[in-house]
Parts: sequence; C-alpha cells; structure tokens
Amino acid sequence: MLHYLWTAFSTVVTGVTCVTTVFILIFWGTDIDLGVEILWQILMVSAICALGSLILYNEKTEFSKKQMLIRFWVLFAFVNVVVLASGYHFQWFSFSNWKMVAGMELCIIVVFASTIIIYSLAAQKEADTMNKKLRERAK
Repeated sequence: MLHYLWTAFSTVVTGVTCVTTVFILIFWGTDIDLGVEILWQILMVSAICALGSLILYNEKTEFSKKQMLIRFWVLFAFVNVVVLASGYHFQWFSFSNWKMVAGMELCIIVVFASTIIIYSLAAQKEADTMNKKLRERAK
C-alpha cells in the first residue's frame, strides 16, 4: 500500500507542478513574485489527493465495473473539492473569475486523467509480468 501511495503522490505532484506552471503563466503572468509557500501548498494538496486515491485501492477485494466506476467518480469529486477549496483558501484563483475557475477545473481534469492513465498502464504492465511468470512456472 505504501508503494501505491508513493506512486500516486509522486505522479500527482509532477502533474500539479506542470499545470501550475502553465496556470500561473496564463492567469498571473511572468511578473508575479511567488514565495516558497506555493511549493508546500502543492505538496500538501497532492498528499491529500493521493490519500484520496485509496478509494480505488483494495488488494483483497475485486470490484465490479460498476463499483469501480462509482469509486472513480467519488474520487474525482473528492479531488475537485480538495483542489478547489485549497486553491480558494491559498488564493490561487478567485471564484468571481469564471476563466480562472474553468482553468483550474481543466488543470484538475488533466492531472486526474494523466494519473489514472499512468496508474492503469503500470497496473497492466505488472499484470502482464505476473501472467508471464505464471505461464513459465506452469511449463
């Protein structure tokens, strides 16, 4: 489980850092003076979102497609609440500026989708490796 959390956290931090760079450039410009606080904010929000990914994680129980889809949307809602509430609190954007809100939502979608894709590809690779080893043992 710790490996799963670390993978989720590192993937989210990388994605958030990338989209934050673009978001700041588009909405705040190049003349903004940022302190080190934003790095701590990114780490904190990413850690909370990574912990939320435990909604999808379960080593012992296999979920149906419907259960996974429900868990997926619950996680997406959780990430939205965490990021939007944190972003508002840390003054990353203003709810009165619809373009910033739309930009923030786009950032959430990009990072969320990227994280899910990376996780799915890694899980598929691991499953393929395990199946290959099982076939070799069966010979």
